[in-house]
Amino acid sequence: MNHIETIKARALDALHAESLPTNAWALKNRVAVTVLGVSTAIFSECMAAKREVPRLTKGDHKNIQRDILKQLNATPKTGTPLS
Repeated sequence: MNHIETIKARALDALHAESLPTNAWALKNRVAVTVLGVSTAIFSECMAAKREVPRLTKGDHKNIQRDILKQLNATPKTGTPLS
């Protein structure tokens, strides 16, 4: 699994563990902060283990956020009726 897939998986796990905001703007910001936190944690893990540090660009972060938002919007919200 590459670093981008690892970040996506960890961020989705972290977001599913929380109650997500219903406002689209707030959700976008929550996803951005979570992705940044996860990528920082992975960077710290790599530095501590003296492994190769992933080089992610701003575009990589935006793509990860976009993919996560698509997945979150595709899954039905708990407690809302499906119509």
